[in-house]
Order: sequence, then C-alpha cells, then structure tokens
Amino acid sequence: MTDDLSPTRSKRPWRVTLFSLAVLALGGGINLSRAAWAWRTDLPVSTSMPMAWLAVTSLAWGVVLSACSVGLWRLRPWGRRGMLAAVSLYQVHIWINHLLFDRSDYAPQVWPLAVAHTLLTLLVVWGFLYWPAVRRLYDRE
Repeated sequence: MTDDLSPTRSKRPWRVTLFSLAVLALGGGINLSRAAWAWRTDLPVSTSMPMAWLAVTSLAWGVVLSACSVGLWRLRPWGRRGMLAAVSLYQVHIWINHLLFDRSDYAPQVWPLAVAHTLLTLLVVWGFLYWPAVRRLYDRE
C-alpha cells in the first residue's frame, strides 16, 4: 500500500477532480439540501410521499454520495466501487419511490423521460468509471 505523499502516487487528473465535485454537488449536496428542506418544512405540502421518508432517505443518500465523492477524489478503490454501487442503488430507490408515491394521472406520462434520465445517469457514471485510464487510477492499490 502506498502513502498519499509518496512520489510514486500519480497526480489526480482534472477529469477525476471534476467528476468528484459533480458527485459531491449533484449527489451529496442536492440530497442533503432536500433532507434539510423536508425536515424543516412547515409548508402545507400536497404530496403522497411522507416528508419524514423524504428527509431520512435524502439524508442517507446525501451522506453516501458525499463519502463516495471523497473516495473518488482521493483515488481510493472503495470510492470507485462504492460509487458504482451507490448510483445503481440510488436509481433503484428513485424507481421504488415512483411506484409507491406517484399518484397523479399524468405521472406515467413523464416516466419515459425518467427512464431516459436513469439510463443517461448510469451510462455517464459507469462509462466514466470504467474508462480504461480512469479504472487504472483506482486499481493501483
């Protein structure tokens, strides 16, 4: 195992830094913000999803995705593996929420767009983390 300050440790490519920041902002940040909003909201919200459920699950995903972003940024193998698992499970979670809580008549009409979003998200994350040069960065330890 190499030390973080070891001269044999390669520099982090800018693409990995940007990807890590995107995961932190779009994954961790948005979910943590949503958790805070759902926890503190006293507005009358007309939704079939309980605010406690939204707060707890958003907090959990915010923490998981923030931790993954740190692992990705530090070029840790667990960060890459964790991100692959987390993004996949997060998308499953989103679809479970759709099936359990979508109640409006028009909800199924937007599902094709939601499917496209899910597929694009998985393609971008899995594609980036399986890109040969990126994968080698995380397979060093």
